Amino acid sequence: MKKQQKILQTLHESLGEMLKWRDVSTRKEHAREALKATMVMHMRNGEKPNEVVESDNELLSYLGKLLRDGPTHERPQDVSAALRVWMDAVNYETSGVYHEGPGKLAMLPFEKVLLHIPVLLLYEGAFVQSYMVVTDAKISLLINPNIREHHEAVEIPILLLKNISIFEECRGETASILELSMKNGWLVHICVPDLDQVVLTRSVLEAFLPSNYSKENFFAFKYHNEMRDRIPRRTVEDVLDEEYHRIIKQAGGASSSRWRVTSANENFNISDTMPEKSIVPWSISDDQVSELANFRINKRFPMVSWIHPRNGAALVRSSQPTVGLKNKTSEIDEKYMRKIAVSQDLYTAVVDARPFKNAVANLANGGGYISLKNYPKCKHVNANIPNIHAMTASLYKLRDLLTGSSPTDDGDWLPKLHASNWVRHIQRILQISIHIVFMLDREATTVLVHCTNGWDRTSQIVALSNIMLDPYYRTLKGFLALHEKDWASGAHKFGERVGSLGSDRHRAKGVSPIFLQFLECVVQILRQFPSAFEYTEEFLRHVANSPWEGKVGTYMVNTPKERCDIENHTISLTEQIEYLLSESGDHAREFTNEGYEATQSVLYPSSHPKDLSLWLSYHCLIDRRVKLSLRHPERCAPSTGGRPRWYPDKLAETCLSCRTLFTIVTRRHHCRQCGYIFCGACSYKKTSIGRVCTTCIHKEPEKGDLSETAGENA
Repeated sequence: MKKQQKILQTLHESLGEMLKWRDVSTRKEHAREALKATMVMHMRNGEKPNEVVESDNELLSYLGKLLRDGPTHERPQDVSAALRVWMDAVNYETSGVYHEGPGKLAMLPFEKVLLHIPVLLLYEGAFVQSYMVVTDAKISLLINPNIREHHEAVEIPILLLKNISIFEECRGETASILELSMKNGWLVHICVPDLDQVVLTRSVLEAFLPSNYSKENFFAFKYHNEMRDRIPRRTVEDVLDEEYHRIIKQAGGASSSRWRVTSANENFNISDTMPEKSIVPWSISDDQVSELANFRINKRFPMVSWIHPRNGAALVRSSQPTVGLKNKTSEIDEKYMRKIAVSQDLYTAVVDARPFKNAVANLANGGGYISLKNYPKCKHVNANIPNIHAMTASLYKLRDLLTGSSPTDDGDWLPKLHASNWVRHIQRILQISIHIVFMLDREATTVLVHCTNGWDRTSQIVALSNIMLDPYYRTLKGFLALHEKDWASGAHKFGERVGSLGSDRHRAKGVSPIFLQFLECVVQILRQFPSAFEYTEEFLRHVANSPWEGKVGTYMVNTPKERCDIENHTISLTEQIEYLLSESGDHAREFTNEGYEATQSVLYPSSHPKDLSLWLSYHCLIDRRVKLSLRHPERCAPSTGGRPRWYPDKLAETCLSCRTLFTIVTRRHHCRQCGYIFCGACSYKKTSIGRVCTTCIHKEPEKGDLSETAGENA
């Protein structure tokens, strides 16, 4: 006991001493001593580690064995502490390219490489030796250039990880499968030949999950510290001021005199979930704005998002009214609704994004919907868009179908796609947005949009309507202004919806693909009007991936007030995109549409299912470029003892050779020579060791190759 206490003291002293040194080699030396002390404490005989575990890799391998002894929640705290210190100490010097091992990987100069291990991947139909490089920002799967000269590394941001697990289906062999479950529905399997390495890798990744470290340690802060001098400053206030004045000026004439920019919410003294400045009718004073906020959930008072330049109709957004079971009313709210109408003779449309039954249910929670008796010049429209939980379930059904998590017959694919309801949700969001555009543009009707809180479905509908109505939002600069106005400053709860705030049970319930659905709707419009947009699908895909990359602070928080707190310590999406475009490199070419033709016309896209298509370039980004393998007979090292490593049945959806989809009729057959799975037509030859594939039929079996007793499964 005394010996263990002494070792623990040595460990803590080593960790404390290490933190005093800035020199990388010195820090690594102290971290190495910390690892040794940890190992000594956990060795059964209490003896000091011998020379066999003196190298860095063997020290880490030994630590992997310690971590493997029990479940995650039972791992000794000192082992986890030593691992964290090691990750803090290891810092490979890079200059934009990672050279550790055979291969190169594009990296930021200040990215910290934590781990690199050999893995096996199925890339473009061939099984190849590869490497997994883990940094403090992402996981990169890098294929050996000696095998594939031209390839693109698959990058998985650290923030995207939801769960990490290991399962072994290698029939007694040492290789294991590392399963990475993503917050956006992706599921990636990677084969790691060494079990100790796969356990250690899981431990490294778990230490960097958002739920295991504070917000202050996010990569976005490091990115800001390193890039601030190179990226021009653009504050939220600058972007919104410029956009608000553009909207009012664009209205022109008498229409522009009806509106003003209010600072009633300065310092967020009304609501943390509203921007400090917003557009309101000229005749509504700041005191009335405060009174108006009291009649809305979370005090999210109605603010103008856009004004039609020809007829003066306004697109307004808010949260639901606080009607409740007592049927509360508000004179100032009724006055506001009269003021935003184009004229007293025209109606104002109130679009409730929720299904009507949801609106009724919210009466019990103090919310609900307005009574037309008190608003005689209003008409009510229900958008019938499901809530965030239905959207999340829909996305996971779609990803299960696209990634083949569960085998399906060809005849079942379309019914299962329909059952996912993903395309139906995209269609419904487009339909209600088109209807709003029609009311504003053709009927000169002012439209107020709200849902429950006004930051999910409301943001989708309002932002999409903006893009159809105003050609400015179809430019790169305009899209960034729209993103700031109706998403970031519109208080969409990015931190909760994308899961960057953590993965505890409460926050996990708030993860939902609301922003992704908006981007997919924009893709549908872009495909129907390709020359009307200055930006490309590649740009939208970059924006869709930005919440997970962890480089910008926009997606770390839920409210404008929280955003204000970190604004001076992180880069915004607007700043990052403008910087990438100013570099005139690959990003500028990929983001800009060469066929763009500026037009002032309002867009009316089709929402018919025949004109909609899945955004496969995003949904299948990983699945279409890389899959895993356990071993390939010609390119990988031979297995232990000559026995083939068997590819797990559950991971094989198609024949390795002809790519035929496995069904109840088309069965799986393991090749007794290489261990992979083929259909009957590609593995009909039988030899002394049993059924083999057409690739292995002309090869001599390795010495010791044996047939497994249960290698064929339907």
